[in-house]
Amino acid sequence: MMTRVTGKNQVTLPADMVNALSIRRGSMIEWAVDKNGKGGRFKVQPSRGELARKLMGMGRKYGKAGESWVEELVAERVRDDEECDHSRENK
Repeated sequence: MMTRVTGKNQVTLPADMVNALSIRRGSMIEWAVDKNGKGGRFKVQPSRGELARKLMGMGRKYGKAGESWVEELVAERVRDDEECDHSRENK
C-alpha cells in the first residue's frame, strides 16, 4: 500500500486501513522510528471512551458498600480548587 506525503507533511490513509483499524476523526496515532532511522511503525491509541469502557467496574471489589468514589473525587477536586484560589489570593 502506497501513500504520498504532501508539502505540509500530511498523509491520506487508505480507506480500507482506516476501516480495519477503526480510525475515526480525532483518533490519536503514535509514530515511532527504529534506532537506525530506516523503518517506522505506528499504533492507533484508544479513545478516552474506549479506555473508560475498559476500566469500568474494575475497582469495585476494593470499595465498600454505599461508598461513592465519584462523589469523593468531586469533593476532592472542589477542595483542590478552593486551595488554589486561596493561594492566589495570598500572593
